[in-house]
Amino acid sequence: MADVTHSGENVANRTVPISEAPKDGRTVELRYDGLNVKAAWCDETGQWLLREPLVIESLTDSQIAGYVPGMRTKHRRSQGKPNARPVSFTTAMVNALLVGRKRQTRHVPSPVWLQAKAQHDAGKKCYLWVRETWAIGQHDANAPPDDRKDASAVVHCASFSGTPALKWRPSVHMPRHASRITLKVTRATLGPLHKITARDVKQEGLHGAEDVDTIWQHGLRPIEAYAQYWDQMHSRAGCTWDDNPDVVTFTFEPIEANVDDVITQGL
Repeated sequence: MADVTHSGENVANRTVPISEAPKDGRTVELRYDGLNVKAAWCDETGQWLLREPLVIESLTDSQIAGYVPGMRTKHRRSQGKPNARPVSFTTAMVNALLVGRKRQTRHVPSPVWLQAKAQHDAGKKCYLWVRETWAIGQHDANAPPDDRKDASAVVHCASFSGTPALKWRPSVHMPRHASRITLKVTRATLGPLHKITARDVKQEGLHGAEDVDTIWQHGLRPIEAYAQYWDQMHSRAGCTWDDNPDVVTFTFEPIEANVDDVITQGL
């Protein structure tokens, strides 16, 4: 990892006690296991959440060798608008959203999801904008995605039934202007994964989803089916179904419109 410099001075190994590190949500530089890592304090978990996770995603004060001062820290400015965060879904889950079958989503805690929960808990509007598999259906299909601001040229895989060969792009590369579905968060909770109920499984939109049909065909009960589905998506140690990690659960109202239009209209 590159050294952190401040005013020409190398401060990569100059640490002060962790008690001097600001715990106000800003990203700071910490010394851990011989490395400098970027992390932000989370009041909800009482831990430092790594911005670039290694084998683990969070650290306690006792695990940290010290705070490395001198790194430029900043808060994101909301510019007076509600914050909106991207969330990626498979094509099957996008279809579940479009037909109104999916109303919940669960995520292993990270700074992004915990901040979204805190925003909702504070009584502020909270939106998630959906990323899905997509393509450019007009003009130059090889153009960089962020250079094209014409949302009308975007083709969404979940709704595509044509025959032309398109260059499909992964959901994680979908820019904000190309998103067509916004999730207005109505409830946000933090708790053990195993707390999920059979009703919650239906709210997750699994039943009838094409990419998990084989699970349901085995005749498993909803919770068992969801456990298998969860492990397909989360194989990292500490995040599997048997590990029963805490998860952030969002219940939401899907709105079939771009997130910036939703915010502008105050929906």
